[in-house]
Amino acid sequence: MGATIVAPARASVAAEADGVRITGGSDFDMVVRRGALDIWALRCELASARAPALTRFVEARPDRLIYAVEGPAGRGPSFHFVARGDAAGIPYYCRSAGDGVPTRRRLDPMLQACAALSFRRGDVAEHQRATLAQDRRVAKRDGDD
Repeated sequence: MGATIVAPARASVAAEADGVRITGGSDFDMVVRRGALDIWALRCELASARAPALTRFVEARPDRLIYAVEGPAGRGPSFHFVARGDAAGIPYYCRSAGDGVPTRRRLDPMLQACAALSFRRGDVAEHQRATLAQDRRVAKRDGDD
């Protein structure tokens, strides 16, 4: 994935299943993936799958979800996020990784980085070609020549 994102100085980037993980200090740990994400479906999934650990949804918007889970004993809640975006027609989403952060405010640098992500020109052109080819296949299949 050829993309540009704002991250802390000396941040590290590593390939991860279908995306990249960006780590920069104790308060910047996120994963970025290409593709669309249904925030509302994820909210339902989190509510059912994390029921014992999920303490509350802090913010639920169509483009992002912020939630708190029980932290390790005596440390209070841990805050996490998932946010989706679209850069030059390419859908993507970001999510916190690891153990989250101890306060809601510490998510802000990751949320800002996610919102400002941009793809390299070559990836945008590749995405446009692939989308056009897919549209043509669907039109041909459906008889919309």
